[in-house]
Amino acid sequence: MEPNFERLRKAFLLEGEPDRVPLYAGVDRDVMSGFLGRRVTTLADEIEFRVKAGFDYVGLGCGLGRQLRGGPGYRPFLRERGGISANPSSRRAVANYSVYTDTPTERVWEEEGTGVIASLADFEAYPWPKAEDLDYTNFEKIGPLLPPGMKVIASMGFIMGSNRSLLGQENLFISLYDNPDLVARMFERVGSIQYQAAEIVTSFDCVGALIMPDDIAYNRGLMIAPRFLRQYLFPWYKRIGDLCKRKGIPYLYHSDGDVSEVMEDIIDCGFRGLNPIQPQAMDIVEVKRKYGHRLCLIGNIDPAYTLTRGTPQDVEGEVKLRIKQLAPGGGYCLASGSGSIPDYVPLANFKAMVEAALKYGKYPINL
Repeated sequence: MEPNFERLRKAFLLEGEPDRVPLYAGVDRDVMSGFLGRRVTTLADEIEFRVKAGFDYVGLGCGLGRQLRGGPGYRPFLRERGGISANPSSRRAVANYSVYTDTPTERVWEEEGTGVIASLADFEAYPWPKAEDLDYTNFEKIGPLLPPGMKVIASMGFIMGSNRSLLGQENLFISLYDNPDLVARMFERVGSIQYQAAEIVTSFDCVGALIMPDDIAYNRGLMIAPRFLRQYLFPWYKRIGDLCKRKGIPYLYHSDGDVSEVMEDIIDCGFRGLNPIQPQAMDIVEVKRKYGHRLCLIGNIDPAYTLTRGTPQDVEGEVKLRIKQLAPGGGYCLASGSGSIPDYVPLANFKAMVEAALKYGKYPINL
C-alpha cells in the first residue's frame, strides 16, 4: 500500500470520492510496536508502521499544550535553553493501563482545582516560552524520511487545554465570572504563542494539514457557555484558520463531547474536518445530514466498547456500517470515536479496523 496524501486531502476538502476511505488516528507506540512485531522508537519506525497499516500521513505535535502535558509519549517539545518543565500541578497516576505489557505506565491528568496560575501576579511571574523556543526538531528531520505521497498532519492545539492546565479547570471556570481580566490575558498569551508556532510549523514543506485538538465539551454539552468561547477562544481558532487558508492547508478540529451548539462557529473558524464525533455524544448520521456538505467527518468507531471490549468481528461490523452510512459521496475518514488508538485497544481489534476499512472502503461504495 503506497501512501497518497491526496486521498486525505480530497476527503478533507469535500472534493468528491477518493479511491478509498482514508484512515485517520493517533496510535499509541505499544500498538505500533505490536503491529510491527518490534519496538517503535524512531520517526523512521513510525513511518514504517503507518505505511504498512495503510495511513497516508504521520502526525507530529508541537506547541505549548504538548509541553505542559508532559509524561510518557510526549517528547520534550521545549529546547533546554530556558525551557519550562511539564506543568508541576498536573496529576499523575501509575497503573497497568496497557494490554501490551505487564509494566505499569503513567497517565497525566490536568489539575481540576487551581493550577500554577491563580492570579495576575502569577501570570506575570510565569516563565512563558516564546514560540521560537519550542522544539521543531521532528519537523526538521522527517521530510527526507517520508516516502513519496506521504505528508505530516501537524497537531497544534490546546489553546483551551493549556488554559485549563495552567489555571486549573475549576479556577478557569470561576475566573470567567470573577476574574475576566486574568482570563483575557491568559487566552491572549496562550493564543499568540500557539499562532506563532503554527506559522513556523506550516512553513515546513512536509506539512499537508493542521489539526487543532482542543476539547471544549462533555458528552452532554459544552464545558462553558458559547459566549465565552466566542469571546476568548474562537477568534484564535479563526486566526489560525485564516493562516491555513493562506497556505492552502486543510484545517481540522478535534474535540471530544457534544459540540452541536457551536457547529456553525466551528465552520466559521475555517475548519474543514471534524474529529472524533463520539458515538456517546453525537449522532454522526445526523451530523452528516446537517453538515456533511460543509465538513469532512472523521471518526465515530466506538472506542469505549467496540474497539476496547469488542471482538474483531464486532469491529468489522461497525466499520462496515459506518462506511455504508457515511462514505458515499466522499467526505468521511475512518477513525476511532476518541481520535486515537490507545494502548488498551487490543492489537487484533486495531488490525480488524484497518482490514475492514481496506476491504469495504473502496469506491464506489457497494454495501
